[in-house]
Amino acid sequence: MPVEILYTLAHEYGPRFDNGVTRHEYHELSFVIRGSGRITLGPREHAVRANHVLLVPAGVPHREVAGKQGLALLYLGFAFREPVDGAGMAGAAGKRRSALPRALEPRVTASAGFDVLYSLRAILQELRCRESEL
Repeated sequence: MPVEILYTLAHEYGPRFDNGVTRHEYHELSFVIRGSGRITLGPREHAVRANHVLLVPAGVPHREVAGKQGLALLYLGFAFREPVDGAGMAGAAGKRRSALPRALEPRVTASAGFDVLYSLRAILQELRCRESEL
């Protein structure tokens, strides 16, 4: 299933900033660059700090609250594209698909150095595998 990258964004929240509860129709991978804070994913709250990776599936309410030193994150928004035909890539005519299987829950993973890239790759591979099972 082709993955559509919707955006990449770096954002820094000031000390104790609370962005409130948000949700969206696409999936989001986040990487904590520096600082610390609390992330609420659905009903669960997680303490996060530098090198944590977060997965927020589409539709899951989430909230970031920066700690006293602030919180800097990299974001990657993505969705899967339904192929129009058996050829693979859907192009502009493809239908965006936001649902993930229920077995794939929001998560926070601690990584270090280049392990972050491997964590992101593993999460994307798992998403692709689970999407193809639908």
